Amino acid sequence: MKQRSALLIALVTLGALTRLVPHEANFTSLGAVALFAAFTLRRTWLAYLAPTAALLLSDIGLSLTDGHYSFGWINLFVLGAFCLTVFGGRCLGKATPAKIGGATIASSLAFFIITNFGFWVTGLG
Repeated sequence: MKQRSALLIALVTLGALTRLVPHEANFTSLGAVALFAAFTLRRTWLAYLAPTAALLLSDIGLSLTDGHYSFGWINLFVLGAFCLTVFGGRCLGKATPAKIGGATIASSLAFFIITNFGFWVTGLG
């Protein structure tokens, strides 16, 4: 139990911090956190909690530190994309190199499509 709690805290912290430190646009570890949580955490709700908590904590941090950042409808598309990554990883079962590689590519493409669609639908683009 303690190991899983430590793993969850580490995943949330890593995911949140990679959004708060300077980085290339759309290049954070949150997708990797979602996929790793899907394959590693036994309880389904914990697998969804890791990227969700990291995203919400980093959104709070960004809103406090960045004068231009604001939470909007697009954030729901981003969260949905990460939840889809968790769902896909959970459906794959046991992690193998081929499954991890395929899930990585698929989740990146899904994130791109979902968030760009959300950008268009919300009128931001």
